[in-house]
Amino acid sequence: MCAHVLVAEDDEKQAELIRRSLLAEGHTATVVHDGAAALTTARRLRPDLLVLDLMLPVLDGFGVCRELRGDDGELD
Repeated sequence: MCAHVLVAEDDEKQAELIRRSLLAEGHTATVVHDGAAALTTARRLRPDLLVLDLMLPVLDGFGVCRELRGDDGELD
């Protein structure tokens, strides 16, 4: 099963490593580098999975989770 994964990681090398690993396993990935971008991209793309760094700039990973859970508790 191929999943679309949103990766939110401010360290570009780490983000690229995660993205390449996902692609090698047959998944697709979108990478963003701050929490605000993660939030807007998750709402727009509706990914199957989010990989969130907890210490993101602008809005941390916990804040992204809180905001998305406030959207009726689901991304779907």
